[in-house]
Amino acid sequence: MFFHLGENHYIDAKEILMIIDIKSAMSSKITRDFIEKAKSSGNSVMLSSGKPKSIIIARKKTSKGHVIQTYYSSISSTTLLKRSYQYDFSSFEMEVI
Repeated sequence: MFFHLGENHYIDAKEILMIIDIKSAMSSKITRDFIEKAKSSGNSVMLSSGKPKSIIIARKKTSKGHVIQTYYSSISSTTLLKRSYQYDFSSFEMEVI
């Protein structure tokens, strides 16, 4: 199942780890540090031509294992949460990394 993040960008719903409101994310030092580390690693994708409203953290599978990918979306975290209700995440297999 694919999840629409905005700007005609879709990812596998199984890859999503969390969806964060950008204002809330910036109020926590730990979250800010995590986001800055993800940005500096080159694994960030800006999907918003304007000011982003949410950050989607995903785990992408690569030939060398998994990487953390961050997406900045102009769609609010509330709207993305409502979209997620159509997925049955309980059937997804979870793996500890």
